[in-house]
Amino acid sequence: LILSYKFLRSDVNIKPHIDPSRWKGLLHTGLPYMLSSMLGFVYYRIDVMMLRTMTNETVVGWYGVPYRLLDTLMFFPVILNTAVFPVLSRMRRTSIENVNHTSRRILDITIMVAVPLVVVMSALARPIITILGGLEQYGNSVILLQILSISLLFIYIDFVLNTVILSHDRQRKAVVISIFATVLNLTVNYFAIRYFHEHHGNGAIGAAVTTGVTEIFVMGASLLIIPKGCFGISNVVLAAKVLLSGGVMWVTVWFVETHFHNWVVAGIAGSVVYVLLMVAMGVVRRREVELLLHQLPLPRKLAAFGSNR
Repeated sequence: LILSYKFLRSDVNIKPHIDPSRWKGLLHTGLPYMLSSMLGFVYYRIDVMMLRTMTNETVVGWYGVPYRLLDTLMFFPVILNTAVFPVLSRMRRTSIENVNHTSRRILDITIMVAVPLVVVMSALARPIITILGGLEQYGNSVILLQILSISLLFIYIDFVLNTVILSHDRQRKAVVISIFATVLNLTVNYFAIRYFHEHHGNGAIGAAVTTGVTEIFVMGASLLIIPKGCFGISNVVLAAKVLLSGGVMWVTVWFVETHFHNWVVAGIAGSVVYVLLMVAMGVVRRREVELLLHQLPLPRKLAAFGSNR
């Protein structure tokens, strides 16, 4: 807080002032945001508590390893959408077309980042779990990581959709979605955890599946309340190309890891294939490649050579 204040003071004239007359209006306006955030936290975290109640500590441990990894990967959508939200809100007052264009681009970028993460987590689930906890104790976590990795794509997309909804001042509808998502999550978790625990000895599979089901529901409901024009056929086309590239990447990673037993080489090979396919299909344009190369710590001649290819 102290450092932030110090840095901001050079750019913003900060004068602390308390005005109690504004509290009521701020609380009334901010209540939907608070409720939406609280409910989102509940349906994202409640599965661990239900697992602890309905199964045992061992199962909770199996679930905890991949779940912590999933938590770690939340940094990208959180940072991106925190930065984009005020921009979209400001644009909405001047140009809806600019809001729609920016929303489409943010969704495209999010999908392009999410898909390779999903591929790496699912195709290399076994070596990842080996590093994080060891297959001896956490062998049952492998399938959980694979299931949760699929949920990651929908979680990333839901971050973008929620940001767009809030920027269009539809936070009350977002609360309704959160309420239904919480009820759905609790209901499905109750039956899924019990089923997989009784029939497969791993109730955490039910919790992992429920996470995906809930995020898919939130995605579908969010798309219904987002204003028309925010997203279009271009997003669908790009998503199809990215998913195709991701599919080829998954096969590449699986093949290299299976035959050469080196997950690092497999990850690199898959990443190279993914990027090449994205460029070949026009998903990533030359301008974006140049920007990336100049941001990387590469020698200038190498960056210039790459951007001219």
